[in-house]
Amino acid sequence: MQIDFTQRNYPSLILAGLGILGQGILRLGDSVLRSFDQILLADLEEEICRRQSPHAGQTVFQGDIQKESFLIRLLEEIRPPILFVNVCSNLDTVKLRRFLADRDVGYVDVCASAMEEETQSRFSRLMPYTNTACGGRFPHLICQGINPGLVEYAARLLLNTFSQKENELAVSIFENDQLYSPLLGDATAVGWSPKDLVEEVMISPSMEVNNKEICEDDDPGAREVPVFWGSKQFSARLVGHEDIWNLGMMDRIGGARFLYTLHPDVMKTFCDRPAETLKQLTVPEADMPLEGTETVVVKVSSQKTGLQKALLWQTDHGFVQRRYKVNAVQYQAALGALLAMALMQFTEAGRRKGTFNASTLPLTAADHEVLVFLMQSMGIEWKSFSPDAVQCKWG
Repeated sequence: MQIDFTQRNYPSLILAGLGILGQGILRLGDSVLRSFDQILLADLEEEICRRQSPHAGQTVFQGDIQKESFLIRLLEEIRPPILFVNVCSNLDTVKLRRFLADRDVGYVDVCASAMEEETQSRFSRLMPYTNTACGGRFPHLICQGINPGLVEYAARLLLNTFSQKENELAVSIFENDQLYSPLLGDATAVGWSPKDLVEEVMISPSMEVNNKEICEDDDPGAREVPVFWGSKQFSARLVGHEDIWNLGMMDRIGGARFLYTLHPDVMKTFCDRPAETLKQLTVPEADMPLEGTETVVVKVSSQKTGLQKALLWQTDHGFVQRRYKVNAVQYQAALGALLAMALMQFTEAGRRKGTFNASTLPLTAADHEVLVFLMQSMGIEWKSFSPDAVQCKWG
């Protein structure tokens, strides 16, 4: 499968958010970024903007993308159509998309929307709002990272290998992040925003899909569940997540769940109160030595026949840190966002009107070939994996 990379849907790019994920996109995304004639980089924090060293064709702007005056300023700086990539967290993405819908702007983001009235981080309320269709002349690809995002595409590739008659399939996503940095002293290393991690594990309740129904706990905090990787037992958390909600929107999916394991030093902090845990967690600087691997497994099981298939993507924290100055979580999430950017820039997906997540984006057989080609060309290395090699309490 070949793609004509000279055919572009968007001459201009706005990348909003220059933190952990934004830096990953800039460090890993040359093959996609060079397809744009002009790139605007934007962030709320003045210090982040001051430290940013833009390459040729890039300009840095400091401001709040939640303010219409700043958005208008950005949009007036470059030639449409524009691809707007939002990797900021904790903002109302639906409000932002509604503003962009009347303009010649395609849109990509990486996580659930915030809601003004939502203070308990319940995905059963966040996700229907997040998936709101906003209309417009250009597509909106939402929730496009590693999870949500790439794990859903991996699940769809596995679904294609099952009989089309089977509509009681279950998807289990396992993540095992053993990141460790020996130079942090009393601090504990995590690969992404400590605030968002604490919110996800300690405040948001567990959520899964059972028998095609969303099942969300009443109490805050993700339930602890034993998970076996080979013969070794780990403590995991059954986490509510965007990808689980999105997978539950698919007709053939009867069940979905996400089991999240981190380094024992991180797991221990979850016994404290959220505010205390937050004080202990930190993302190591780009020049710090890192150890451990980030492993993601996507397993699809037939509830009717018992047939199971799985894909694995494992990344070494130390290797990608030495090569790209990013940790493995950053690496995988940034490649997920870059895959969405490539789909928008080089394929029909960038001209298909509508609001889509990685579970609902229409994909023909030919589209699946394009998806696999792009993933392989970008180093997104899903490999066949024994489905029995990782098991949770329920099998």
